[in-house]
Amino acid sequence: AAAAAAVSAAAETQLPEATTPEPALGSRDLDVSTVVVTDGASAHNGSGLSLLSADRGRRKRQQVENFVAILAMRLREGNVDSLPQRVVEDPSRVALPLDEAEHQFPLRRIVDFGCGSGNLALSLAFLFPAIEFVCIDQNETSLELLKKRADSASLPNVKIIRWSFSSGGAALQKDLAWLRSEVGDFDLGIGLHCCGSFTDVVMELCAEMRAECIVCPCCNGRVGHGTVVGGSADSKDVVFIEDGCGQGVHYPRSDVLREHMSETDYTESLARWADDQVGAYSAKCLVEYDRALWAKECGAFASVHLLKLSPADCSPKHHVLYLQTKVA
Repeated sequence: AAAAAAVSAAAETQLPEATTPEPALGSRDLDVSTVVVTDGASAHNGSGLSLLSADRGRRKRQQVENFVAILAMRLREGNVDSLPQRVVEDPSRVALPLDEAEHQFPLRRIVDFGCGSGNLALSLAFLFPAIEFVCIDQNETSLELLKKRADSASLPNVKIIRWSFSSGGAALQKDLAWLRSEVGDFDLGIGLHCCGSFTDVVMELCAEMRAECIVCPCCNGRVGHGTVVGGSADSKDVVFIEDGCGQGVHYPRSDVLREHMSETDYTESLARWADDQVGAYSAKCLVEYDRALWAKECGAFASVHLLKLSPADCSPKHHVLYLQTKVA
């Protein structure tokens, strides 16, 4: 009964939308289409990767623009002059979507977890050339395409690494050791449509590394049924491993919801209901609210924001968790 009441309350919660790109980026126009997507009608490019239709390309641009808007807002905060700069040889390229006086918060390295072929990271790397973007995925074909696109767009601030993340839990220590060795400290972890438990793995990795996090979850029906290893919905490389040793991410995530719901009820009922795009929006809200509560309870983040992509129809999986380690 208590869980049902929580679902009902979540349905009535009005979540704020991510700030639209125009005010966040000032007077400069943003056109990510030349970096981000292929708007052709062809369904396949011969390399095992699907091309984006015109409509999906439009929605992908809108999703990326929301991440750009959040990142631009973050860069306006603080007052540090040590943000590294480099000369932009192409005068038509926007160095940063901010005025120089607004380059205030130093972000030197951003990790894109489950980067796929780079729809998100390449656009951000183009717009923010002073920041290094580390792109991690386990799909070799996607990473090869990402490298070609980065080279074609002359993006030297993109680093590409292949890695399969674990199921979380006790196995998370292996991922942390690898991150510290191969990536080093980073300021922000991002993930667009991280499948199932991979959203929670990304959040835990950012918490342990004391990095901020912007993640857009999807495929909640898959949580607790094996785990996605380093995958996002766009990478087309969703791999499941059975978690018979009791390791991995446990649900509910928060102490608050755990008082009212068992792990079985969460994974077998709530999470699967949350994946139903028709009539189950309240369940989706509750799953993401549970993640936000975990982020507040874990103590690694100074502020936690649960947002929606704008416009909401750019994706049925339009919730965004924005976790900050520093108070503005």
